[in-house]
Amino acid sequence: MSIYKRYNNAKNIYTIFMKKLLKCLLVLACVAGVLLLSGTIYFLCVTAGYNLDKQKLIGTDHTMEFYDIYGNEISAFSKDTAVSENEEIPEHVKNAFIAVEDKRFYKHNGVDTKALFRASWNNLKSFSFKEGASTISQQLIKNTHLTNEKTLKRKLIELKLTKTLEKNYTKDEILEMYLNTIYFGKNSYGITSAAKNYFNVNVSDLSLSQAAVLAGLIKAPSAYSPVNDMEKCRERRNTVLKLMYEQDYISEIEYKSAAAEEIVLSEGEKSAASFYLEHAKDELDGIMSYSPYALTDCKVYTFYDPEKQALLCENAPNTDYGFTGILIDNAQNGINAYYSTDGDDRRQAGSVLKPLAVYAPALENNCVSECSLLLDEKTNFNGYSPANYGDAYYGYISVKESLERSSNVCAVKLLNFIGAQKACEYLEKLNIPVSRDDYNLALALGAVSKGVTLKEITSAYMVFSGGGEFQEPHFIKKVEISGNLQYNYKPAKTRVFDDSTAFLMNYMLKGVSENGTAKKLGVLNKKIASKTGTAGNKNGNTDAYNVSYSPEYTLGIRLSAKNTLMPNNITGGGASTTKAYNVWKNLKLNENIHFPESANVVKVELDKYAYENDHILVLADDIAPEKSKIEGYFAKNNLPTEKSSRYSSPIVENVNFSVNNNEIKIELCLTEYCGFFVFKETDGKKIKIFDSDSKNLTMFQDSMKEYGKTYAYYIVPYFDYNGTKICGKEILAGKAMCTKASDLPDNWWNIDF
Repeated sequence: MSIYKRYNNAKNIYTIFMKKLLKCLLVLACVAGVLLLSGTIYFLCVTAGYNLDKQKLIGTDHTMEFYDIYGNEISAFSKDTAVSENEEIPEHVKNAFIAVEDKRFYKHNGVDTKALFRASWNNLKSFSFKEGASTISQQLIKNTHLTNEKTLKRKLIELKLTKTLEKNYTKDEILEMYLNTIYFGKNSYGITSAAKNYFNVNVSDLSLSQAAVLAGLIKAPSAYSPVNDMEKCRERRNTVLKLMYEQDYISEIEYKSAAAEEIVLSEGEKSAASFYLEHAKDELDGIMSYSPYALTDCKVYTFYDPEKQALLCENAPNTDYGFTGILIDNAQNGINAYYSTDGDDRRQAGSVLKPLAVYAPALENNCVSECSLLLDEKTNFNGYSPANYGDAYYGYISVKESLERSSNVCAVKLLNFIGAQKACEYLEKLNIPVSRDDYNLALALGAVSKGVTLKEITSAYMVFSGGGEFQEPHFIKKVEISGNLQYNYKPAKTRVFDDSTAFLMNYMLKGVSENGTAKKLGVLNKKIASKTGTAGNKNGNTDAYNVSYSPEYTLGIRLSAKNTLMPNNITGGGASTTKAYNVWKNLKLNENIHFPESANVVKVELDKYAYENDHILVLADDIAPEKSKIEGYFAKNNLPTEKSSRYSSPIVENVNFSVNNNEIKIELCLTEYCGFFVFKETDGKKIKIFDSDSKNLTMFQDSMKEYGKTYAYYIVPYFDYNGTKICGKEILAGKAMCTKASDLPDNWWNIDF
């Protein structure tokens, strides 16, 4: 083929390709046009009728009324109508919010396209929608005009109103309205009420650190609240400060200084109900599934009982150490009273953690029963040597007694057996926060890296009165908004322990109230189980606990050191139990309500001799006398397998046979309820020569009379069972030859005749 023809062919192919390409582009353009037109029509349709309401931008009156368990109003809250003008808000306050919420606030026209694409790409990579890109303008529109629903329609309406907002207001005006309407938690709407409620200062007086705290709350007011979790709040504040430093709003010196500043909260209201209401408001933030901006004409019905709250308040000490108390209704799983002079922060739990982390898991895994014996003595666990309180040790004691005495050694022995990791798994099921750092034997003594609140530890104890099922107690019973029921509390139970474990723990912890470290409660003659705990050192104590419960209520009391350690005589078994006693003696309890029974627990009789002398669990002989038995509770799947035959087949142990000048002496070791026959054999004849007649004798004597003859003595033990002598196996006590005194060699009675 000539060059000319090849050229024409290539030209024709190119022409055909271009025509097809143009057709494809034309089709794509038409499709794009149709999609654009459709999108525009859809946008106009779904956003039609939605217009910017300037009145809403000023702020809505958010009224909230709280009621007690009897339906009486506790307190009413409404939005502080005072707003802060743009000139009153310090620049560092504005910059804190811009840095963390919308760093290009002054550069975009309401929608940050760059941030939107970045968030979309990150969400696509992580297959989630956790990263958002709403600007301050968009947040203002959503908070004041829309709901929290995540739909395309709501987003389109938000975009339309945001564009309108940006056209009608300056950036400074938008920021001012945003700061005066945003929700900060703690029923604080707007920067004015937030500054007052959290720090009791005017907006103009907010420090850099305080501004960063408030800016950090916006993402999740309940999660980052300094009332709920000071450490998490501090971390979030420092994140805001770092962003301000990176965006050149503050210097490095200002950043480091503010990050080191302590977060000091306002004491707030002084009424008896104030602490309770603070936590009820925080709970409200967490349970409502829609925007707090919708909480207009809101009625919150709580489990608050003013009489029970008064009992806690009356016991709060007017001293240099703090007091926290909580009282929970077990049946309703509602918190009736909650009071604190210093906030329920995270602290070390001490021995009140033992039942939850050690004893209940050990019972659950059939490691022990309540009457199993443990050796309480100074013990070294691979370099870890726990000491008992007062350095007192009690030898072999039951698991129940070790809990009553709060033995540290026994608790560590049990934890060493079940494993710290397994113990932590149970704590997590009870909503007590732990980490891998807690996988050590110090956990048995209440050492947890994250600490615990009194509410957490007291709530966890409800698993025992609940028959092994756990449910997180609540402050709020129901919520009505504009007359409509929006929330009704429904307990969600989780099985943590078998009901047999719960029964045994109730039995053991009642022993603590009757015989142990909380025996002050025993004089009340009420069905109260309890555990005490103390954290501190030889120089003083940091915390003293008493957690106690009846079938109806669960009570937690904690005394805590503030600036200095408490004296060593402020202990869980001392001052805290005394305060618990003062509450319980004034609580009206129904005597007809009992702790739950368990069909999986049986009471068995054990052999007392084996228990006290051999320190083992052996079932009592069927015909054993009552005084030779002790009782113990066991889970059905953890019963002792060995059974004693001490009386149905009595035996003689440790026979001592001796001869002195032809005088025979036989000493026996027999149970006090057994007797014995003595048979003497000579010249091939065996005759019974003695019957102890069950007189608790342990010795027999006889004289050999006939010179040159060999005497053999046999013992037959027996048990007199209702007049019938049940004999055991005959044993040879010993043999001896009757000789003249002068013929006796040394130790002649040991010669084998």
